[in-house]
Amino acid sequence: MAQKYRFEFFLLRYAPNALSDEFMNIGIVLFDPAALLTGFFAARFIVDWERLQTFDDDAGIELLRATVADIERKLRNPASREYLLQLMEDSFSNAIRLSPRQACITEDPVSEVESLARRHLLPTVDAAQHLTFRA
Repeated sequence: MAQKYRFEFFLLRYAPNALSDEFMNIGIVLFDPAALLTGFFAARFIVDWERLQTFDDDAGIELLRATVADIERKLRNPASREYLLQLMEDSFSNAIRLSPRQACITEDPVSEVESLARRHLLPTVDAAQHLTFRA
């Protein structure tokens, strides 16, 4: 029997109106909370920004794309992951919000992040941007 490991994930949500509680998931991050510098870390983001434009006519797509690109760039550097996670949890509160962290137990984190992306980023998961790191 393969060993299972505990990971955490959260969703990045675009929420244009703070009062309506409506949102669209635009990304997911799965990571090993015990080893941010050296452990598994993966992110998936939508690439079908037209769908987001349909959700909100006034969405600043270029700004959102730039924000996602900045998050991806910072996640590539293991030394900045802990800071970035803290920054996202403390500072994101306007158009991009984070879901509460959820725990998951899996023996295969790559398959798990793909499964989570299919579940939460539909229907654009096949075109989702992939960002995966292994120790």
